[in-house]
Amino acid sequence: MKMLCIVAALLVGAASAADNAQEETNGLDRILHGAVPGTPLADFLKNRPQAYNADPGKMNEPVDPAADAASVEEQFDRDPFLGLWCLANYGFKDGRLYEYTVMWYDAATRADAKLETLLGACLRRHGGAYRREVMRADPGGRYERRTPVLVWESGEHRVLLARISEKDPAKADKIALTYALLPKDDPFLREHLIAATLTTKEISAAHKQMDETLKKILGRPGWDQGAPPPDAP
Repeated sequence: MKMLCIVAALLVGAASAADNAQEETNGLDRILHGAVPGTPLADFLKNRPQAYNADPGKMNEPVDPAADAASVEEQFDRDPFLGLWCLANYGFKDGRLYEYTVMWYDAATRADAKLETLLGACLRRHGGAYRREVMRADPGGRYERRTPVLVWESGEHRVLLARISEKDPAKADKIALTYALLPKDDPFLREHLIAATLTTKEISAAHKQMDETLKKILGRPGWDQGAPPPDAP
């Protein structure tokens, strides 16, 4: 079901700067509630009374806290962090969390207005040692396109932040912002990340919007409170 969540994303002055940085970092945890790889399913469910089974055949059944394998979701009309429509999917095996994907989907004007908040929170949460990647959206399809991705290494996992444009021309004003933690050996990463095959100019073209937002953050005094500076675009 994790793949379905990612595919859905493809379709589709009183406070100081330091105070703002802390608020954004805490804001991301309004979704995650401290979830990290290895979190037991039973502990995960304690903070999520509205979580449900992602399997369509089990959506009306309570999530079994003793399950060995599970795909669990939460959905928000307006999430508690960015205030956008949001779908979060969490994957468990051997009774413990091993991956998650959080997707926000809304009109481009509203979502892009929140991109700076999300990106700033990711930089402070994961540091500046990211790399700029490019992902093929709808590979081989009629609306195949390139989308910008930032990737952080995190132990046996990789963290991704992507801005994904809607493929349907009738919904061209919609975008998805996706934040995900996936195992390093996840086939999705091997099959869809293509920056190694592109020129520097092609990567910069795909990252235009993301780079503009990064520059806003880098120019804000105190943005890097508690975090190493990233490479400027």
